[in-house]
Formats: sequence, structure tokens, C-alpha cells
Amino acid sequence: METKGLNEFQKSLEDIVKEIEELENKLEVSFDELFNEDFMRQYTSYNTWDELLNKSGFGVKNNEDFEKIPNKKLNRYIRKVTSFKNWENMINKATEIYIYKQIGI
Repeated sequence: METKGLNEFQKSLEDIVKEIEELENKLEVSFDELFNEDFMRQYTSYNTWDELLNKSGFGVKNNEDFEKIPNKKLNRYIRKVTSFKNWENMINKATEIYIYKQIGI
């Protein structure tokens, strides 16, 4: 009886590892996917990623513009309009949630 439960648990772990490996092979996840409306409503003052960017005053029109924002300014803004201390914490949390959803946890 215990062996059956252990085998099922091992199969479950193997399935999770396989799904994680598939995610790693996915080259890119958009900010809209990471920062979906549920995430934005829960952790920020805005409903969408675009709204957060538009209200920032940084003039972001594309990924290149976003990458040019000085870290100090971005972190200050993130601290002001989200529940995160800085940009790194925000993107790490969004990534964690995204991965958990993808593997069904």
C-alpha cells in the first residue's frame, strides 16, 4: 500500500520536473503574461501593466525604452505604486506565480 502512494508521489514529481523543463525551453514570456490583471490588482495600484507604465512618466513605448529606465528611478516608482520594495522583487514574484500556474501548483 505504501509503495503505491510513493510511486504516485514520484510520478507527480517527475511530471512537475518535466513541466518546469518545458517552461525553461520557452524563450520569452511577455510582461503582459507575467503582470496579468490578477497580479496587477493584487500587488499594484493599477489594473494593467500598460496602465502602470503609462502613469509612470518614463515615456515607455517599447522594451528598449523600458530597459533604459535608471534602476534607482524604476525602484522608487515600483516602491511607490506596488507592494514591492523594488523592481527585482516584483518581477521575481510575478515569475514565481507564473511558473506555479504553468505547472498547476
